[in-house]
This record gives sequence, C-alpha cells and structure tokens, in this order.
Amino acid sequence: MKFIRRLSWLCWLGLFVASGALAQKSGTITTSQCVPISVGANVATVAVQISGTWSGTLQPQVALQGQAATNTQVTPSTSTTAQSTITGNGVFTASVAGADFFQVCGNTVASGTANVYLNVSSATRTSIGGAAGGSVSITATSPLTVTPSPLTGTGVAGCATCAIGPGVSTANHLAKFSGTDGVTLADGGAIPAGTVTNSGGSLTANAVVFGAGTNDTKVTAGATSPANGELDLGVASTTQGVTKWFQTTAATFANTLFTGNEFDIQSPGDIGVGLASSRFFKIYSGHLMFASNKGQHIQTQAANNDLAGVVTLSTGAGTHSFTTAYTAAPVCVCTDQTSAAAVQCSTSTATLTVAGTGSDAIAYVCIGNPN
Repeated sequence: MKFIRRLSWLCWLGLFVASGALAQKSGTITTSQCVPISVGANVATVAVQISGTWSGTLQPQVALQGQAATNTQVTPSTSTTAQSTITGNGVFTASVAGADFFQVCGNTVASGTANVYLNVSSATRTSIGGAAGGSVSITATSPLTVTPSPLTGTGVAGCATCAIGPGVSTANHLAKFSGTDGVTLADGGAIPAGTVTNSGGSLTANAVVFGAGTNDTKVTAGATSPANGELDLGVASTTQGVTKWFQTTAATFANTLFTGNEFDIQSPGDIGVGLASSRFFKIYSGHLMFASNKGQHIQTQAANNDLAGVVTLSTGAGTHSFTTAYTAAPVCVCTDQTSAAAVQCSTSTATLTVAGTGSDAIAYVCIGNPN
C-alpha cells in the first residue's frame, strides 16, 4: 500500500516537472558562464530577461542532438529587428523550434553581474476534425461559402461569383482574358467600350494613339514612335509629314513641310527667332532682317573661318582653304590691316588667294554663292 502511494506521488511529481518546473530558469553571469534551459518538440520560443549592473556582451546559443552550441539571434521586445548579441538589459525572445536546449553565455561580461531569466513558450497545435490539440469551427461571409456551415471537419469552401470560367461578369469580379485581344473575358464578359481596339485591323507597329473620334481611327500609320524621344511623321516614300500650330483664332500659325531634302516653314506672317521681346532676326517676304535697329552680330564659332578672318602674307602671298567648299566661287572683300597698300583677292570654290605686300595681315569677308 505504501509502495502504491509512493508510486502515485512520483507520477504526480513527474507530471509537475514536465508541465512547469523546467519551464523557467535563471542564473548570473560575471565572466563567461552560461545559463541554459532545456527545450523540446513542443517549445517554440524562449523569453529572455536581462537585468543587473554589468558591462560586456552576452551570446545567445542553441544546440540539438548533442552537438556543440551554435550562436543564434534574439529579438528585443521594443523592436522587430533581430540581433546576434545582447549588450544591455531588456526583454528578448528567441526562436528555438526544433532545438534541444537554449543558453545565454558571457562573451564576456567585463564587469558587474548580469542576471539572466529564461522562460519557454510551448507551440500550439490545432487541427480541424477533432485531432489532437482541439478543433476549429469555420464560418464564411458572402460571397464566400463553406459546406457544411459551420465547417468543423471535412467540407468544401468556395466562391461561386469569384470563379473564373463560363458565366457573367459581376462587380469586383476577379477575371482573366480569354485571348490576346485585351477585350473578351474568360467568364463571358467584356471590357466596357471606350478603349482602343483593333476591330478595324491590326495595330500599326510603333503607332501613336490619337483621339480622332472613333475606335478604328485612333491609330494612324502616319505618326510612329520607333524609339524613345523620337516622333516620326509621315510614311517613308509615301506621304509627307506635316505639323501645324494654331493661334487662338484658329488661323494656321505655321506649317512645316519637307520638300525633297529641304525643310520648309510656311507662315502667313513673319517667322521670328529669339524671345518675343528681343528677337535676333526674322524672315519677312523672303528677306532675312534683323529685328532691332542696331547691335546685332553674326558670331562665328572659330577664327579664320569661311565667313571672315585674317590671312598673313608670306613674301606678298597667302591663301585660305574653305572648310566646306562652295558650289560656286564666293565673293570675298580683302583689306590690308598692316599698311595702306594694295591687295588683290581671287577665289575658287575651295580657296581664297591673296596677293599683297610683304608679310602684311589681310582681313577678308566672304559671301556665297553669288551666281
């Protein structure tokens, strides 16, 4: 009888130990000691609290199947970012699912005493159908359904109006296209009118879309964009590209045309270049006219160019070769800048030839083509 009472007490003690006595552990670290706690298959998390007056580093570790402990991470209760070591007081959690034990070791504590408190948290197992760990009852809110309802075991969950297949499109419907036309849906519905379609034929490659009024004329072969930043107007060897600007009175302001290899600008009025308040020049009735009374310059990009420059003579002779040959010999005017001496200029389509005195500097201005 005494044996049976002792056996019952031992069984109760074993249950007590399994259920809670080993679920907590505490200890102190002054140098490199470790405070371990056993974890098992049902333990998912270890809570760690560090207190005391100390300085240094604490290292969390886990191990399984008798292997050497390996460093792991903990997450502070005030953050969602995990860290590899502990350098101050606080509360932390460590994931230990699948491990056999967890420990916090000094690495090292340089001064003072770190108080370590460890608690384990068991994993919860839940299943549907009355398996170990309990059962879950599921209900659904329209348009979702479960059969039977509530669902506590084997059943079916679905959504009749969410299905992709034959049927009719409904509001907030998750659908897919049935083909590549971008219009017809797999459930029998269609995209509303007003989108660009190709019912009048295949879309032109690289075509630009314009609002011309109907579905089939929004895309034109005469305006394409084959590359970033490029807009092509017209069709090569077929139609001419045209760009028009309009004033507020709807009268044509300017019209640009290509004629052969030329670029023409047609306008019912002047065509000015520059700011409205200080135009550099304007084209009026076939004339190039400066827009202001005086102060305009024709400024070239380099000295001694095809328009103007200086030729320094050598024994009374010198030449200037035009960078770009003229179609016909240009008209050039020459002036001796060194002395009041006679100077002669003669031109060909490629060269200005100067005759004068000694090594004088001869200024020239050339305009072409004169013929």
